Amino acid sequence: MKRLSILIIQFYQLLLLYNIAFTLLAILILVLETGQLNSGVFLFAKIIGFFSAIGLHYYSSKQSYFYFRNAGYHVITIFIGAFAVDTLIYILIAVLPSPIQHAAAYLKNR
Repeated sequence: MKRLSILIIQFYQLLLLYNIAFTLLAILILVLETGQLNSGVFLFAKIIGFFSAIGLHYYSSKQSYFYFRNAGYHVITIFIGAFAVDTLIYILIAVLPSPIQHAAAYLKNR
């Protein structure tokens, strides 16, 4: 399990710049289309960004997947794990600011 988590983090690091770029592009397109940014639009943009990053990385550097296959794991398992890490990061970004803002407002009015 420890080896799998290390491999997932290594794979996620490979995708990180692509993921950020495609997510920002999807957010820009969705905000221009709908005129608003809420958590549903942001989640949809994260999903589009992640799968676009996987597609581009799979197309441009297919030979790097032999590293994960030789480690004894299916590439789909690595994809799902990296998506879980990406979703966890999204949840932390979406959920944590609200309690922090409420606590700051409470302490300020105290």
